[in-house]
Amino acid sequence: MIRFQGVKKIEWDYYSLFLIPVFFISFFLYIYIEIKPELYYQYQEPVFFLDSKFFQEFLGYPGGLTDYIGAFLSQLYYYPWAGALVGTLLAWLIYLSAKALIKSVTYFKKIHAAYLIPAVLLLALYNNYNYRLSTVAGLIISLAIFNLFSRTVSINLFLRLFLYLCFSAILYFIVGAQFFLFAVLCIIFEIFKKRNYATCIFYAIVSAAIPYIAVNYFFIYSLRDAYSGSFAFNDLYKPWIVQYIFYLYFPFLMISLVLYERLIAAKLKTRLQKIFLPKYKLKYIVEIAIIFGGGGLLLYSSFDGYIRMFLRVNYYADQNDWLNVLNNVSPEDMNDRIMAFQFNRALYHVGELSEKMFVYPQPAGSESLILTFEIGSYLPMLRSDIFFELGNLNEAQHWACEALALNGNTANNLKRLALISILKSEDEVALKCLNLLDKTLLFRGWSEYYRKLIDNKSLISRDAGLQRIKSLMPKSDFIILSGSPEDYFKSLLLQNKSNKMAYEYLMAYYLLNCKLSKFINYLNQFPNFGYLNIPRHYEEAILAYIAGKGTQKFHLNYHPHTETINDFLAFKKILSKYGGNKSAARQNIMREFAGSYWAYFLYK
Repeated sequence: MIRFQGVKKIEWDYYSLFLIPVFFISFFLYIYIEIKPELYYQYQEPVFFLDSKFFQEFLGYPGGLTDYIGAFLSQLYYYPWAGALVGTLLAWLIYLSAKALIKSVTYFKKIHAAYLIPAVLLLALYNNYNYRLSTVAGLIISLAIFNLFSRTVSINLFLRLFLYLCFSAILYFIVGAQFFLFAVLCIIFEIFKKRNYATCIFYAIVSAAIPYIAVNYFFIYSLRDAYSGSFAFNDLYKPWIVQYIFYLYFPFLMISLVLYERLIAAKLKTRLQKIFLPKYKLKYIVEIAIIFGGGGLLLYSSFDGYIRMFLRVNYYADQNDWLNVLNNVSPEDMNDRIMAFQFNRALYHVGELSEKMFVYPQPAGSESLILTFEIGSYLPMLRSDIFFELGNLNEAQHWACEALALNGNTANNLKRLALISILKSEDEVALKCLNLLDKTLLFRGWSEYYRKLIDNKSLISRDAGLQRIKSLMPKSDFIILSGSPEDYFKSLLLQNKSNKMAYEYLMAYYLLNCKLSKFINYLNQFPNFGYLNIPRHYEEAILAYIAGKGTQKFHLNYHPHTETINDFLAFKKILSKYGGNKSAARQNIMREFAGSYWAYFLYK
């Protein structure tokens, strides 16, 4: 018997040494490879400053300290490996908390599936890019305080009641409404372990009274937020029920284990062990199936690939990684105006807007060049991006200020305003932005570099990015009397005839709206921008214009290449084959000329 027990102990130890490391390594890799922490940073843009004033802002409401902790930890999302490591460490702390909780209420010591299920639920919540680390930090602190409080079970009753009062008040200040998890666990513990119902009533009264007293005497806070604010439940989570299960799991686990322990004591041991405590090898299989099989299904159902693609494209655009923008947008994605906007931006920056714009469908039309005010109302920085790249610093500044009002002093907002102010020689504003960036964890070096440009303006010419923007700036202020992109691009060209981006976007606007006569009128400015050859789509538009108006209407000395002319003749031949019936010819034309301007012009 002793040998058998010894063998089982060694076997169990090997199993533990295998399961836990494999689980958390898999956890880390899933965050790093699939979720991609940098996309969390891209979406949330967490704000954190290393100064006392910023810290004091979090002392003004219950749960502020966990928000402060969450804001700090979220900075690490900027580095993918660090973000994945933080997410994994928080899951490990959840695992340890669940393990300690189980040990506090039952003699079952090695139920690994029960320890790891909360970590699986947390990973499913991580699949939602708006999930806040402050939420999981608050839960971990609540569980830690409960595990500490459960050790006071043997001390004097009145002292324990006093400790509960103190722990609850402090915990409410730290984690806000999440302290109710601590309260519920304490009540369950008293009911099943001590059977002191009067104490349970005391706990319930204290827990209900603390938020009410806090909001009426200590904090300027709504009563509703006092009782629920820091939970931050969101019905947009996929699946939405996971966020509730994540909290309810711990009370449910306590009740289940205590009841099971009592049933065993009630002489049902043999029967229940056959059901719930299979032989060790079978138990291992069941636990692995629950954790990896069930967890995999949950992750699959909670993962939104489209959101990840959307964030990834915007992330690459923010990094000026235009090739990756192009590689991550599919033809189906072009139905999304924002994806089409980023795709066309990327094409311009790699020098292929006038060559490959119609390789992908353009269902958004000219709205894919400059996003509408409607989209700008909730994504103002995207409008600031395009105006900045076009050299219109006043409009870029306007939309950066809109982003500042909407999202606060995020690093991207401050950096954009600093760059604009440097180019406009508004040094006081630039220094205010740089002073704030000096207080961040991540952008002190960036701030130090651009501070030098304020002190020595000649250094701007050495910065390729800023010099390009400076060369595109209008020579003077101007007023746009209509919201038309056409008028806007024309005004930019009138102010600065070397603004190549404004020219290409104006020509793209005419092509997207099939205004070929206006396109031809601006073709005479073509030599001003250093093109070596006529771009493909321009040639296609010239041929389409001639086909409609005749050669007598075309007076410019630009002749498409022979290859393009032959392609156009083949295009017309297919159309003629069907008697000019566009609908009948569509399949053949889209098969042969789907990436051409002719196909777009015909089937817009």
